[in-house]
Amino acid sequence: MVFYFPMVLFFAFLTIRTHIIKEEMLIIKSGFILGRTKIEIKNIKLIRTKKRKFSFLSDRIEIFDNSYYEITLIAPKDIQGFANDLLSINPDIEMLI
Repeated sequence: MVFYFPMVLFFAFLTIRTHIIKEEMLIIKSGFILGRTKIEIKNIKLIRTKKRKFSFLSDRIEIFDNSYYEITLIAPKDIQGFANDLLSINPDIEMLI
């Protein structure tokens, strides 16, 4: 049992995703090793809520940029506030929240 706890913490640390809005870029940091994704906010076309099946998991949003084929998933704590921040930079974003 003691052996599994550090492994669970390690894999949880690898999958942590944070996001930062800096100037006109959305920067998504994925875990310790996976790196960063940078999305120009002016290229975001659509933001859509993706509901989770289990209520104890937070809802995610899908961000479609450039074409509707490039999708990024994140789970901000305040979905509406996050969407408003993006809309203040790019009012042309279509919202399906």
